[in-house]
Amino acid sequence: MIGTRAKQKKLKFFIEENEIDEINLKVKDEENKLEYKVYWKVLNRGDEAIRSNCIRGQIVKDSGRQIKNESSDIRGEHYVECYLILMESA
Repeated sequence: MIGTRAKQKKLKFFIEENEIDEINLKVKDEENKLEYKVYWKVLNRGDEAIRSNCIRGQIVKDSGRQIKNESSDIRGEHYVECYLILMESA
């Protein structure tokens, strides 16, 4: 059906493991552990996303839980990217 939206789906994305945490496991002194921030990018693609003006693509800071809850109610390709940004040490 052209012009109709798909049934809304609830999606949950999360970080299972990452290289920075693996490195930090080996560091004994808390002051020497690497700090990082997490950001998410959600991108919708396809004709319906264009028609609905729902392309998105903004990069948003994680809430601190390393989880991104999303819902999708348009047909087409959907991408989620996660960025870990290493913080400079003092």
